[in-house]
Amino acid sequence: HPSHPKVILQMGNNWFDYPKECKNILNSTTVPINVDIHSLNYYPEFDINKFKNDNIHDERLISNFIHFNSSHCRDLLFELDNHWKVKEYGAGNRDGLVNDIHKYIIDSEFIWHCKKGGDGYGFVIHQAFAAGRPVIVDCDIYKNQTAGRLMNPSVNCIDISNKSISELKVELEIAHDQWGLMSLDASKTFNNIVNFDIQSENVKVFMEELI
Repeated sequence: HPSHPKVILQMGNNWFDYPKECKNILNSTTVPINVDIHSLNYYPEFDINKFKNDNIHDERLISNFIHFNSSHCRDLLFELDNHWKVKEYGAGNRDGLVNDIHKYIIDSEFIWHCKKGGDGYGFVIHQAFAAGRPVIVDCDIYKNQTAGRLMNPSVNCIDISNKSISELKVELEIAHDQWGLMSLDASKTFNNIVNFDIQSENVKVFMEELI
C-alpha cells in the first residue's frame, strides 16, 4: 500500500502455524511467539459492566453458546435434559442464535462449554467467570490455555474430564447446593487475574512501538 501502513495480527485462536513474517502480534493465546516479532500477550476487552455478578438467575438452567455443538460433546449435555433446564444457543443448535449474550449468561446457573480443542482465548468462559457463572468444561483441555488460568475444579467450575454421566450428575447436584460460593469464587478469580485498565495501558505502549 502506498501509505505503508503498519499491520497487526490479532491471535485469538491456537494458531501454532501462524505467519512468521508478521512484524506485530497481539496474542491472547498461550502460543509462544518468536522473539524477533514485536508482540504482546493480553486479554481482549469486553464490556465488564454487562457481566456484573449478581445472584439472580434461573435455577437449574445450563446454557451452551458453542456454535454447531453437535460436533463437540452434545450427547453428554442432553443426558442432563431430564434433570436440568438445558439451552443450546448458537448457530446450528437447537435454540438458535441470540443477541445480547450477557443477558443469557447472567440468567444461567451454569455455562456448558465442553469444546473440543478448547479456545485460544475464550470469550464465553471469561465472560462467564466475570459474571460469576461457573462453567462446565474439560479442564484437561484447558490446563495450558489462557482460560485455564481461571479454573479451579469443584471450586469455581465443574470438570467433566474422565467422568461418567452419573458422576457428573452427582457433582452438579453438589455444585447446585454450593452455587453461591462457586459463583463468588468465579468472579473473584476473574477480577484477580484480568484487569482491563492495565491491559489497555499495555496495548497503548505496544501500539506506540509498532514495527
